[in-house]
Amino acid sequence: MEIAPEPMELPAKQKLVQRHSAAVRLTHWINVVSLTFLLASGLQIFNAHPRSYLGKYGADNDAAVLEIAGTRTGDTLRGTLRIGRLSAPTTGFLGASKEDGAVVARAFPAWLTLPSYHDLGAGRRWHFTFAWLLLIMIATGLAMSPAVNAALPLLLDLLGGRATARTLHFVTAFSIVAFVVVHVAMVIASGLWNNLRSMMTGRYAIQIDGGVN
Repeated sequence: MEIAPEPMELPAKQKLVQRHSAAVRLTHWINVVSLTFLLASGLQIFNAHPRSYLGKYGADNDAAVLEIAGTRTGDTLRGTLRIGRLSAPTTGFLGASKEDGAVVARAFPAWLTLPSYHDLGAGRRWHFTFAWLLLIMIATGLAMSPAVNAALPLLLDLLGGRATARTLHFVTAFSIVAFVVVHVAMVIASGLWNNLRSMMTGRYAIQIDGGVN
């Protein structure tokens, strides 16, 4: 009596399916560019006064909840990040980093800001060009403007004061950074090239069971 051969499983195959429309892909990359410009120019603005406060007022002589500082001890410049009563050395990245070959005092390094050199006005122009995307950042950003404070004092009251609005503005910004980090990590974990291809061409590869022969 003949024994029937055992069925063989066929190898799985890949099939490209349409995943993202052209509109989704276009707006996704617009958001990527916009968030990059917002972050880099926002860090340039923060460099002008690298301290955050809570309340209606905040200046050099007021207690800051967050501070990025460069302190010189003899010929050595050291960077420090302070949050509340906790502080950590951050030389080389925060507080003190290289600019044109020399270590200088600046909150965020030149390679992370837009423009890379110290220019608050240019940083603001780049920032406001892209800031229309994010409502909370717009509200808190406007609350830091003296002209808007005079025209819309209620906005300042709702946010708890100009100093609080500034702190909330940067907290929101770094929350977006955290979201981007998690998003990129998930993209990598679920298949970097497949996800990138789907966001550039709209086509995503799926595995199809080969069945049994």
